[in-house]
Amino acid sequence: MKYKNFELTEFERVPGKWRVAIKRVDGATVQSKEVAFGQVITYGDTLTADLSIQEAKKLVDKGTID
Repeated sequence: MKYKNFELTEFERVPGKWRVAIKRVDGATVQSKEVAFGQVITYGDTLTADLSIQEAKKLVDKGTID
């Protein structure tokens, strides 16, 4: 899904443990804590894809990911 200038892609790391890959829609690098990456993966597992998307949106909204 697209959210602001980011593409959020949820995936099931192992059964019942969801995370999200966050990358820029335009393909530019994603910056987190002064380090640039092609994409950022959310750190903690959640029980559903929807919860993982909500957590990723919080990171974007807080400015944690630029």
